[in-house]
Amino acid sequence: MRGNTIEIKGNTLEQIRESLLDNRIDYLLKSAGATGAQKLPRKAFRAYQITGGDINESIKYIREKLTEFLKPYAKDVLGVQNDQTKDMLVFHSKVIEQIRIENLTSEFKMISETKFKLNNDLLIIESTEITKDFENIINTLLKIAINRNIIIPSWAENTMVITKPLAFEIGKIEVQESLKQTGGVAQIKWVEESFSPAGYRRVAFIFSIVSFILFLLPVIFIRERYDSEAVQSEPLPWGEGLKDAFKNLPFLIYAGAFFLFTIGFLAVQRVLPYWAELGLDGDESTITFLLIPFILVAVLSYAVIPILAKFMHMKWLMFIALGIIASGMPFLYIIGKANLEPFWKTIAGMVLFGYCGIGQAIIYVMMIPMLGDIIDYDESFSGERREAVYNGLSAFIWKASMAGSILLASQSMSLWGNSVENFLGVLLVGPLAGIFGLLGMILIAFYPSKWRENTG
Repeated sequence: MRGNTIEIKGNTLEQIRESLLDNRIDYLLKSAGATGAQKLPRKAFRAYQITGGDINESIKYIREKLTEFLKPYAKDVLGVQNDQTKDMLVFHSKVIEQIRIENLTSEFKMISETKFKLNNDLLIIESTEITKDFENIINTLLKIAINRNIIIPSWAENTMVITKPLAFEIGKIEVQESLKQTGGVAQIKWVEESFSPAGYRRVAFIFSIVSFILFLLPVIFIRERYDSEAVQSEPLPWGEGLKDAFKNLPFLIYAGAFFLFTIGFLAVQRVLPYWAELGLDGDESTITFLLIPFILVAVLSYAVIPILAKFMHMKWLMFIALGIIASGMPFLYIIGKANLEPFWKTIAGMVLFGYCGIGQAIIYVMMIPMLGDIIDYDESFSGERREAVYNGLSAFIWKASMAGSILLASQSMSLWGNSVENFLGVLLVGPLAGIFGLLGMILIAFYPSKWRENTG
């Protein structure tokens, strides 16, 4: 407390806000005819399992009553950036994220020649009728936002979900209303936490400087070996090296296996933020907890892999590595679907990523030796050392697999969903990645491990 000012923040404010929200929802559900509601352990959104009554009618009633409750605060909830300026309204709010263009076009038929521009949490409405229909536009958009943020999910029966942004706004207004009713409160001011763009720029600058220095060290301190007896070979005709590379069986197997594996592996990385939030009920910080065991296990595995390499050919080490990751990826779906507390889901995710870290460590250690083996194989037939050709083709395959991973992740989420209402598309990326990894594992099994004996 400072003078006549009371400051409420942190967990205390969060608990007050959640308690008032739960009380409001319980009251509305009972008024709608439901006999009970159990709050489900979800962090990414609010979920209530409803018993008794018709769930569709109950949710319809709750939507109507919450629309009435929020109407006096509609401009704040929707984040109105300007008032009737230049025949355009701009909205910037997290509750906008769940809205789709088709929701807007179907509800705003009463306003002629209306254009919508929607990008995540930013909405722009353009119309010559804005000044006349301002209040109507605000109220209609509020109704759409509430309908899209209070849903019946496809993954649970008799369950109502309220998205985190809307739950936050309702809880915030509940706190304001409660404080006003106590009397003696002259003014309420909300100060939201935010990330500074300057912080991101500074981190990027620091990383760029560190990377530049680290790359500069070998240039300064490593001297290229001079061989006075080396005779420069005649340059090959254009495309000859590329043509020979595609006749190199070990390289074709290596390229195909890693192309398939990398598509799946990078697709998982692309959906990881969605999986952490929707599958594990976490947030951005959850990804850090997932990557800690992944990195630690990978580093510890580096001590064991050289010992294993003395007894096993790199082909079988790669086979095991791809098998580990291919068998682990489907658990993204299993863990995401499991009815566990968020804490235990995160623990399961950490165990999964630690397990996959073993496979990734083997891949990091053995990729370069395998590529060297491929170059040796090429030299045994061509008499040339063509490191540049094979390193360049490897980089090209990596880039191509990145494009494939974007296609896999985006198509899965587009077809099967990546929202609170339905996030099956996020979960399915795991099994799909496992299939790609399995195909890569099968392909690497055909790598010729005894070619040196046959050519020697």
